[in-house]
Amino acid sequence: MKFNKIIVLLFILVISLVGYYLLSFNNTSKVKATLSKDAAEHPLGDYVIEASRKNHSIRWHISLPDNPTDKIYIDVRVEGEKKKPFIETEDIHRAILKKLFDKWNPEEVGMVFWGSFSDSSWSLPIAIASTKSLDFQDYKKNYPNSRLTYLNTLFVELANKTDAYKDLKKLFNECGAEIELESVEKVFTARAGALPFKDKLKEKGISENEQVIYDVGAAYFKVKPL
Repeated sequence: MKFNKIIVLLFILVISLVGYYLLSFNNTSKVKATLSKDAAEHPLGDYVIEASRKNHSIRWHISLPDNPTDKIYIDVRVEGEKKKPFIETEDIHRAILKKLFDKWNPEEVGMVFWGSFSDSSWSLPIAIASTKSLDFQDYKKNYPNSRLTYLNTLFVELANKTDAYKDLKKLFNECGAEIELESVEKVFTARAGALPFKDKLKEKGISENEQVIYDVGAAYFKVKPL
């Protein structure tokens, strides 16, 4: 009798796993990206690649260079629901990237405008690293007479050093391209206790009152062949 119960439990487990993977596959396979002329009243590029799922739509606007020696510029926009964590929209971005590199080679693409990170998994390593940065400690203590008078270059350094955007980098790598954060606009700081990932910061021994760097208003990624 006990053996039969084990067999039944194992059968249920296998069925559940198969169902989960089939559902994941179906969700991914349903995401289709379309490439078309950017026909908006105020277009953000020459072309737009769009993919969506339910109420979440993502558009990558493609601006072709006027000069043959220049490269393609991409403006990424998320529309619909509140911006989701990257991992929840990874399949949408993957479909868009595949469509992008079906038409253009990685060496033709120069820059991707991403907007803010708006993702705790990306912000967490930067926040932790900022507490160990001597330049940031000096900035907090001595501004405006600190070594750094603005934090843009420090954010870029911390994001690249911690590989904060590794999920996005992985997708580009799948398509034969490499990305690196090159510049940012408007660095945001806050008390650790005011952030949605405060518990994870606390686990690292970071006080709720400690000021940390965690996000930016705009991020620009440089693209090059892998």
